[in-house]
Amino acid sequence: MTTDKTIRIRMATALDAVNLYQLLVAEEEKSNIGLAFDETARLVHIINVIATGYVLVAEKSGRIVGSAGFANGAPGYASESILVSDWMYLLPSLRNTDLGKRLIKKLLDKLTKFADLKAVQTRLFIPTGSKLSAALEA
Repeated sequence: MTTDKTIRIRMATALDAVNLYQLLVAEEEKSNIGLAFDETARLVHIINVIATGYVLVAEKSGRIVGSAGFANGAPGYASESILVSDWMYLLPSLRNTDLGKRLIKKLLDKLTKFADLKAVQTRLFIPTGSKLSAALEA
């Protein structure tokens, strides 16, 4: 796997919402999954995840080239807050690099710092056998 040192990973802000929306919708349209998406609801969802969860963007020359969005919440069956992967997207040209792994590691670093400062424990659930868990083990 290669590392592109010109790609910067940072926390997303509300100002990134429209660019993230365009990136994610373009990919969904290419996937041909046949679902209709409400544009406004999708944009509001992205803004909500940025505001209440953890969203990282990978940026190269001012352009978002990848993102990982994790929603923070407590499902009805759980007594504690969990972090759930909402999206993980890399431009196709960056999928055989270590960028996905770097995004996840940056998230884990952020969570560790947050937990230490706020005395809050957040768990990240990644299904074993998934492509994401395999990438993290590499």
